[in-house]
Amino acid sequence: MPEKTQPSLRLIAYLVDVLIIFLVYMLLAWFVSGAVDLSQLLNRLLMVFILMPVGLVVFVPLYFLYTTSRWGGTLGKFITGIEVVDEGGKHISLKRAFFRNYVGYTVSSIFAYLGFIWVAIDKERRGWHDMIANTSVVVKKRGGTTFGLIALILLLMGNVIV
Repeated sequence: MPEKTQPSLRLIAYLVDVLIIFLVYMLLAWFVSGAVDLSQLLNRLLMVFILMPVGLVVFVPLYFLYTTSRWGGTLGKFITGIEVVDEGGKHISLKRAFFRNYVGYTVSSIFAYLGFIWVAIDKERRGWHDMIANTSVVVKKRGGTTFGLIALILLLMGNVIV
């Protein structure tokens, strides 16, 4: 079985995912701020206010569920070289990813986020959401971190250039 991940890697993976979502919001702000007159500004604001709820309700959950079941985690986990696996060390199903991300995360959040903090306390490095879904977050490969950091730098550079 691969080695269990350190809580710091999980935190970095989460922060990378938050950064990516933040960059999407920055792109939307850039799109709106590029309006040249009031009519165009109102049209762009209306478009953003229609697309944001659709993105938050449809795209974001599908992104988290699909990437977790297909590749073992989001881009943040890929960059840090960690992944979510089942008891056999394989990627989890879409159904289990839903259960882990929605039921498990809700339980982990209820009591002052103690379920997430539990990762640092538990000898198996599992949060309550991992225990509920019978999953673990393991180190996939150490080289993935280097490749991932290069990908993140290129992503950030692309955002600055655009």
